[in-house]
Amino acid sequence: MTVQKKPKKSSNRKIAFRGSLYLAISIAVVTAAAASFGAISAKAAAMVNGRFIPLAEYRRNVERFFAASSSGAGISLIPTGVSREVIEENVMERMVSDELLKQEAEKDGITVEAADLEATLAMVKNNPPDAAAMDRINAALGWSQDEFMCTVLRPYALRRRLEARIGSAETDRRMEAARREAIIWRFVR
Repeated sequence: MTVQKKPKKSSNRKIAFRGSLYLAISIAVVTAAAASFGAISAKAAAMVNGRFIPLAEYRRNVERFFAASSSGAGISLIPTGVSREVIEENVMERMVSDELLKQEAEKDGITVEAADLEATLAMVKNNPPDAAAMDRINAALGWSQDEFMCTVLRPYALRRRLEARIGSAETDRRMEAARREAIIWRFVR
């Protein structure tokens, strides 16, 4: 006498369970990513190759340039009456370019220390036209000397060092390539 085995019904249940489990995990991952993206975009104006441009710094620069433009502060760098959108775009472009420059310089082990910035500042102060321009910019934008050093002199010093190492034309070529190849996410418009 032969005993017949019942066909397995559990295989369909296992497939359904696995499908439900994968769906639940997928939903959890997407939800976590969306929450994480929301938290990032609440603190960052942009991300350049995985590095954040702080939202507070971006907004502070936009407000300062807009106020200088609106007040007619007399700086030729900021024409009177420029639209807020143009200022926002220019501030974002400058901050992205500065971050790309920093990343390119780091590839060659180039950094700028406080002593380098002090030396560059001394060079500017020793040239009366440059010193006068620096004073007008700082007054119009409400920058302290430290803010001027970080915002203007640090990128300037980085570029000079990179050019000294690889040449001006190669620096331009690498910066153009860095811009083309960069992964840039803008969280503000």
